[in-house]
Amino acid sequence: MNAPAQKTIKRLFAVSRNQCTFPGCEIPLVEDSGTVTGQIAHIRSVSANGPRFDPKQTDEARHSFDNLILLCGRHHRVIDIEVKKYSVERLLKMKYEHESQEMVSINSTVEPVANALLQQYENLIIAESGSKVAVHSPGAIQTDVVEIKTTRRMVNVAAPQGTIASSLWHMNYTKHLIDRYHEFKRIEVGKDAMKYPVFYQQIKRQFGTNWKMVALGRFEGLVAYIQSRIDKTKHGRVQKSRGIKNYSSFEEYLEKHGYSEC
Repeated sequence: MNAPAQKTIKRLFAVSRNQCTFPGCEIPLVEDSGTVTGQIAHIRSVSANGPRFDPKQTDEARHSFDNLILLCGRHHRVIDIEVKKYSVERLLKMKYEHESQEMVSINSTVEPVANALLQQYENLIIAESGSKVAVHSPGAIQTDVVEIKTTRRMVNVAAPQGTIASSLWHMNYTKHLIDRYHEFKRIEVGKDAMKYPVFYQQIKRQFGTNWKMVALGRFEGLVAYIQSRIDKTKHGRVQKSRGIKNYSSFEEYLEKHGYSEC
């Protein structure tokens, strides 16, 4: 297998919501004009000399959904140059947090977009730091830096009213607790054994939907569930035995971050 399967890229595009996976980046993968500027990036490299290469990984796994993210050109280059900063663990966390929201319904353009992303993947090789970027074409053009700039911003779809996602305060506090759970669990099992998507899946099974889509009327139940999971971790039990709080209450969180009302 020399490239990811089309169905894998279609799935990636669906869960990406047409947005670069890099936190805080608002560059769309596909412009309103239809121009595809996004890029397929590997968490663990496909080549032995590439960033984060895992010699034990099979060729099939290297091109699988779990090893791929979609990025804008700038952030693709960033993660592949700043390898120590963007470890496998960090990129997996970035991927799962970005893709943990509900999949957006995508129209018939998804297939040509997937094909364009695959074509771009085959035609563009981002070299390691200090090297050239080679773009395959008649004569093979080489350059030090390729930058994608756009004045267009992606269109954000408002979260459904009455859900956790529709309230910034409730959403941020819930995410704070989820991050707290992952922090305690990582202390317990070690960073190499962490499986970030597992907890998101457990919440979904418990509440029947992605955590951001849980109704605000169930917020207290969701919070209680996550807090109990934090308390049950090995580190959480140790903290409690020493009289140390494992997390702030919602009211304490709001006060700490300067919110005057819910």
